[in-house]
Formats: sequence, structure tokens, C-alpha cells
Amino acid sequence: MIPRFSPDYRWKDFFQCFLPAKENAVHKLEQEFSKRTGQGNAVAFRYGRSGLYYLLKALGHKNKKIILPSYTCVVVAHAIVMSGNIPVFLDNKKGSFQPDPKAYIATIEKSPEDIVMIIPTHLFGIAEETRELYETVKIQYPHIFVLQDCAHSYFCKDSTKEVVTKWGDGALFGMNISKLVNSVKGGMLTLKDAELTNKVRIVYKRDDIKNKNSLLSRVYVMAVFFAFTSLGYGLVYWLQKNTKLLSSETDYYQDDVIDLPKDFKGQMNSFEATIGLSSLARYEQRIQDRQNLAVFYADILRPYKDDGLLCYKEPQAGHTWSHFPVIVHDLDKMEMIISELEKEVGVEIGRIVDYSIADMFAYQEKGYVSCPEAKYTAEHIINLPLCLNEHQSLFLISRTQKREQIKNYFKAFFLSK
Repeated sequence: MIPRFSPDYRWKDFFQCFLPAKENAVHKLEQEFSKRTGQGNAVAFRYGRSGLYYLLKALGHKNKKIILPSYTCVVVAHAIVMSGNIPVFLDNKKGSFQPDPKAYIATIEKSPEDIVMIIPTHLFGIAEETRELYETVKIQYPHIFVLQDCAHSYFCKDSTKEVVTKWGDGALFGMNISKLVNSVKGGMLTLKDAELTNKVRIVYKRDDIKNKNSLLSRVYVMAVFFAFTSLGYGLVYWLQKNTKLLSSETDYYQDDVIDLPKDFKGQMNSFEATIGLSSLARYEQRIQDRQNLAVFYADILRPYKDDGLLCYKEPQAGHTWSHFPVIVHDLDKMEMIISELEKEVGVEIGRIVDYSIADMFAYQEKGYVSCPEAKYTAEHIINLPLCLNEHQSLFLISRTQKREQIKNYFKAFFLSK
């Protein structure tokens, strides 16, 4: 079974579980992020959402509005609410995974004095075009903080070949095992302003729950290492489908609850940062593999896209592809694709961000208006796996037979009545 995501741990990561962590590993990881984003400063956290929470605290905002997509990871909205502020949701542009950048400006114009932050989001490693948005905001509304959400899109580049973090005052990254760079658990906030970075550190340190003991993280890495081998993932897949034993690891939200994890005030420890540095060192090769596979998927699906049966983003050089998302307009065919590819081809099809936040029960209770395009995307999206690692026996790019098998299955799906 080829899983829908992979932490891509190697034997060196497994053996690191028995060795001392690198000295000053957290600081070194922060430095690497500050260099790659070009923002100059970085602070590591227990979760990416923790970084947003403490950024809002450091900025001193209370009961202020933050604009973000309705189609994004729900933990971003939760962090805003838990910090005492108000999320404002934008619907997707039709045929896109994200809002039109102009929608941010139009929303700001309604009440510019109440809005303190916008969060342009780059889902699935797909770079959005945010240069004009950033420059407009900085000229017309300089008090508004532009935070680039790159949790799924590490160092992606837009059509101008610039890393999207250039067009932000800060950027946010998630670093759990499903992300392009992972530190077991963790998140990273990068910032251009050194003074603000110090404020974030001060506010964070007041609440910081120490997490120096790395034993649980080491055991977790060992377990995950074996879980994502070809043999191990067969068991994991069965447990996911037939039991609730792994629900604490796979279910990260409840439709009717707005909260943050109990340990969100914790810190990244040196062992986790050591794993993060190891993961970051493999980043370029992983992205190249994913870009190649994204081109393969796009090629085999293009006839059905041209016929209006499905929708996906065409690959471009700057995309980093945390996932390869496809909108399948026919829900019956979508369910068939998920079932048959998993059963007959051994490829697990994921459902990634399968909700519109504004349409979730917890936010409907707060009086939010539905975002119909985001809701449609959430209901019709599937994720084709891009997680190729040395533990898997099948490498889709190089195995002609498996590629033809997948191609023929899609052909059968979309030609069937």
C-alpha cells in the first residue's frame, strides 16, 4: 500500500533515537528557516498554530478581525478565536483552491480600522500570486500584518520565481509528520521584524510548558519509522479503516469544537529539532520527486480536465506539492476512484481539508455565512499520493506497469456511464 502521506524517515533518523540530540538544534533549525524564507528571524513552537496564537498575543490584538480563507486548515481559525480575535472567512474563487487576492482588499475596505491581519494561504504546495496583494496592503493599510500561511507549501515560488514569503511580514509553517519538513511535532514562525520577534519570544516564554524530555518523541519516531515501511503500513491502513485505535493521531478536529491541543504552549525539544534538520536536508530531493509525479498525474488526467469532469492546478516550477489535489465533480465516480485505486492498485487516496470552516457546526453557531465554493471544493476533493520514500517497494515514476495501471483505471472511471 502506497500511503497518502509519509514522514520520509531514514535509518539515520531511526538511529538518532538512541543518540544525543544536536547541540543548539532548535536554534540551528530556526536559523535555517530564517535563511530560506529571507525573513531574518524565526521562532520554533510545539505547533504551527501556536506560532499564530503567540504572534497575535505579542501584537496585542483583542477582538480584532483577521481575514483568511474558509478553505484552509481549521486549526488556523481556532488559534485566532482562542487568542481572543475574530476570523473573517473568504470564499474560494470559482475553479480555484483559494480566494481571489482582490477579495482580501475588498473585505479590508469595508472596515479597515478593525482588520489587523490577513493570512494569504498556499495550500498543497501550490503558490498563490500574492505580490500585488502585499504591496497594496503595505501602501494603503500599513497597520495590517500580512502573514503567509505556508504550512503545506514550504518555500514555494510564485510565477515571478520569488519565494512567496517575500510578500509577507511573517510566515507560518507546520512541522508534524505529514508536512514536507517535519520535526515529529512542531511549527515555525518566521518574521521580518527583529523587535517583534523578541516580543513573541517574551510572551511565549511566560506560558512555556517545558518539553525537554525527548523520550516520547524518540519512541514516536521509531514507531512511525516502522509504520511507514511497506509491511508496516498495511497494518496501519487496516487499523485506520477498521478500528479507532489511531484516531488520536488521525482526527485533529471536531466539527462542533473550537480549541487548541493541551500542549500547545509547549516547546520543540532538541531531539525534535534534530529530526527537523535531517528532514530539511532532504527537502530539495523530495520536492523534485514530487514535482515529477505531479507532472505524471497532470498528464494522465488532462483529457478528463479538458472535458470538465475534474479540476486540478497545472504544475509549475515553483510548486512544492505537499499533496496533489483533484476536484472530481461526480461524487459517485469520486467514491469509485477512492475505493478501486486502494483495493486494486494499492494506492491510498486521501481526503485533504474536507471541510469549509465557515460551514462547520462550531462556526455556523457563531453566525458565519456559508462559503459555497469552499464547501463544494471540500466535498469533491481527493488527494493523490506523492509520498515516495526509500521504504516503499513501488516507485510510481519509474514503474511503467503501475503507471499504466493507474492511467487505465482513470480512463475506465471517466468513460463509464
